[in-house]
Amino acid sequence: MTRAAPWLAVVPVKPAAAAKTRLVGVDEPQRMALARAFALDTVAAVAAALSVGTVVVVTSGNEWPQPWPGDADVLVVTDDLAGMNAAVRRGMSWVRQHRSEAAVAVFPADLPAATPAAVECFLRRAEAHERSVLADIEMVGSTALTASPGAALRPAFGPASLHHHLTGGAVLVELSGLEPLRRDVDLAAHLRAAVRLGVGPRTTEVLAEAASPSRP
Repeated sequence: MTRAAPWLAVVPVKPAAAAKTRLVGVDEPQRMALARAFALDTVAAVAAALSVGTVVVVTSGNEWPQPWPGDADVLVVTDDLAGMNAAVRRGMSWVRQHRSEAAVAVFPADLPAATPAAVECFLRRAEAHERSVLADIEMVGSTALTASPGAALRPAFGPASLHHHLTGGAVLVELSGLEPLRRDVDLAAHLRAAVRLGVGPRTTEVLAEAASPSRP
């Protein structure tokens, strides 16, 4: 049953085989395992925020756990649309069809350091705006995008997405303490920074397995 909470979250997830291809220094099985772990930790953090009711995961892969492990309210929408923005629009279509009264927040699936507290803090500030955006640490990309009920989301994820979202009318949310939610991971340096912030249990497990000595 959907929780009576003001926000509905959309998390677009690439199939692991196509995700995090810029993570150099890891072999393909580990890269895929990390991509899955990032997504699982991201969704877990978002779903645990008090203001979030349902989390809609949009993916074209068939590897996502159904039903979601635990008691989180997570719905998986499978779609073959190409690209993150198409996936976000697919998620928005579901939201407007089934929960038109909900405010919507989009989170990319590569935020392994995200915490429920950071998600909650961001959403409380975002409530003041019809549309808002959260910048990544480099102030180039976007790690969250929101729209109030009935407002157009206008997703523009990709290169220089922060600029595109701001010029499209989203308000930049600036608040200290949101670094765990702002650290997306595309490069090995990003992953090291996320680990310093503290990553979720799935990512921790994959990294621990990679660091352990190989068994004969």
